Amino acid sequence: MIKVSSQISKEIVDEIDICLNEIAPSNWSVYQDRITLDADLVGYFENDKKQHEIIAEFKLYFDAILDTSYNDLEFNFIEDKDWIESYKSHFKPWGYKDFHWIPLWLKEEYTNLNTKDFVLLDPGMAFGTGNHETTRLCLQAIVDLRKNNQNPLTLFDIGCGSGIISITGSKLGYLKIYAIDNDNDAVRISKENALLNQVSNVKFEQQNLQFFCSQNTYDIVVANIQSDILIEQNKKIINSAKFDSTILLSGILKKEVHTVQKAFDQEIGRRRMPYRSMIKDEGEWSLIQYSIGNNFNNYPPK
Repeated sequence: MIKVSSQISKEIVDEIDICLNEIAPSNWSVYQDRITLDADLVGYFENDKKQHEIIAEFKLYFDAILDTSYNDLEFNFIEDKDWIESYKSHFKPWGYKDFHWIPLWLKEEYTNLNTKDFVLLDPGMAFGTGNHETTRLCLQAIVDLRKNNQNPLTLFDIGCGSGIISITGSKLGYLKIYAIDNDNDAVRISKENALLNQVSNVKFEQQNLQFFCSQNTYDIVVANIQSDILIEQNKKIINSAKFDSTILLSGILKKEVHTVQKAFDQEIGRRRMPYRSMIKDEGEWSLIQYSIGNNFNNYPPK
């Protein structure tokens, strides 16, 4: 494949979207960071499409809108792969404390582990292996929370991906778990992974958080989704948590973490709920952990 991209100003994103709707379907898409509003126009083309034809198409559709030199276009060749299988090379077994996450195809190498101390996983095309910092931060947090609280705990997993967080919660002894994702394939893969791990106390459902309603139901709420959705849906996320609860927010770039934190601080403060929060970083990513109500275990004094 040939990938063609050009940076575009945020002022003309709407104009470009209108143009794309008029010519749909096409090879072009707009990708925009909803926090910074930085945007790129990106097109993907078959290998046998000649470069001058790509430029001609670009000129035909966007010349009247964009003030761009064609020399500013970036061309990249993308290697043809079996994308469904290629993820396996990026999913490595790993552990935290005495718990482990193991690719299904490597299970024979870990026959000496207690079945309660590991999760077998085949994520397929769903997000969530634990090798990415956002998921790893969430998994480490739910392990720590369970170690520090042996009471029955309920867990709500927002954006379940491969099911890794919910299945880990079940293996750790979380009592009741509910997991949602707006991607039907993610829900299907999560159910397959739950069956693989003989986990039966997790309910997976396809749900869009925008239309979801939950009232003060869960001890632990995990939302591993992108920053703009966290901000947009902060009321629903907070509504899902009990008064004495923990909320884990991840999928947040370091540069965005204080924007997300401010939105949640304001909403929790507006409700006059006592809380503490702390930020954990790994690489370029962050997790915000909120302790709400009287659930202040293991937090340093303010």
